[in-house]
Amino acid sequence: MRTLAVVCLLFLAACGENDPSATSDYASSATSPGTPDGDRIAAFVEAEGKKVILGQLRDPESAKFTDVSVRWTSGRPMLCGSVNSRNGLGGMAGRQRFVTAGSDIAFLEEQVEAGEWAKVWNKFCG
Repeated sequence: MRTLAVVCLLFLAACGENDPSATSDYASSATSPGTPDGDRIAAFVEAEGKKVILGQLRDPESAKFTDVSVRWTSGRPMLCGSVNSRNGLGGMAGRQRFVTAGSDIAFLEEQVEAGEWAKVWNKFCG
């Protein structure tokens, strides 16, 4: 199941490679990063992405996000960062990286095989 999810995420990125919005003309459009619309989209992606990540944690109230940034990959905003939260024993689990495309696709580092995780991270956050 995790491999299928990784394949779906990589497919999503590949679709944008032929998308006109992924060209250099896109960088000057009203929805690119640094513009009012682009900044609103980034804020929305960050808020929705954090909600999805919180929903995957055992103790979401203990979550501490770090190194969070919205990356515009293939013309699509992706939220990348790290999160630490309490595990089932009450101790902090340790920081793990995450990638999310907003409200529907999200991956925590612990959910993906190491070799596959490196591909996902490098593609969207590297």
